[in-house]
Amino acid sequence: MLAPRANILRYEDFIRAATLVHQVRSLRKVRVTGGEPLVRRNLPSFIGQLRRHFPDTELTMTTNGIALADAAEALKRAGLSRVNVSLDALDAKGFARSTGSPDPGPVIQGIDAALAAGLKPVKVNCVLQRSVNLDHLPDLVAFAAGRHCEIRFIELMAIGPARDLVAQEFVPMAEALDSLRRRWPDVEPLPGGENSRRFRVGTDRGSAVAGFITPVSHPFCESCDRLRLDAQGRLHACLRQGARVDLGPLLRSGADEHPGLRLVRDLVEGKAEPGSRWAERTRMFSMGG
Repeated sequence: MLAPRANILRYEDFIRAATLVHQVRSLRKVRVTGGEPLVRRNLPSFIGQLRRHFPDTELTMTTNGIALADAAEALKRAGLSRVNVSLDALDAKGFARSTGSPDPGPVIQGIDAALAAGLKPVKVNCVLQRSVNLDHLPDLVAFAAGRHCEIRFIELMAIGPARDLVAQEFVPMAEALDSLRRRWPDVEPLPGGENSRRFRVGTDRGSAVAGFITPVSHPFCESCDRLRLDAQGRLHACLRQGARVDLGPLLRSGADEHPGLRLVRDLVEGKAEPGSRWAERTRMFSMGG
């Protein structure tokens, strides 16, 4: 169900929210994500506003890539640092199971346009799903190697609609690595990323870096410092806890920032390692990765 238009934050509201967070805990990275950010009008203008407010912060975007080919150059000029593109499958059948469309062509064109525009490194995000891509993971790594992208395999989480898929579709990192090694035996561990385990994979198109984001098989809660702001102004501290505060009314009203600062500070200071259950009300499509 779509949220009422009046409940959706304006660009200036997002800037205010980010500024509140920055006053509580200095921002090292700001990621514009989804839903799908490229459906918003004048997105390069928003990117430019973020860059002016946070000139020393890494500014990234996660997108499904469908509209990226037409927007990549403008996004780079506006100040975007780099981009992550979601691509769960290269074959028509797998891509259709993941997205409803049989043609990954526009996404691949978006990746190529991002590379040409200098939005590097381009990272390709792939959610591991048994019926969609387990048998094709080596092809995805070879695709990334041929374009000098880093590919990141993300374990399926029991969040929102995916709760009903996990039992049949979940693929742990160990099984995914076995699938890669059967095709490309040259797999070596690398130093880890912020929240990922990384490997160098030798393919017939050169080597590629494959990262694994493993919130299920190898949780990284102790090092997680992310906050997520959804389109309605709810600031989320943890996907598992479901802890959040609603900044929307304050942001939309233009009220004094002090109540917002207190809300953000309490949320950040209360961020703790969660239990084993996933929050039932969390919807990844409404807040992105």
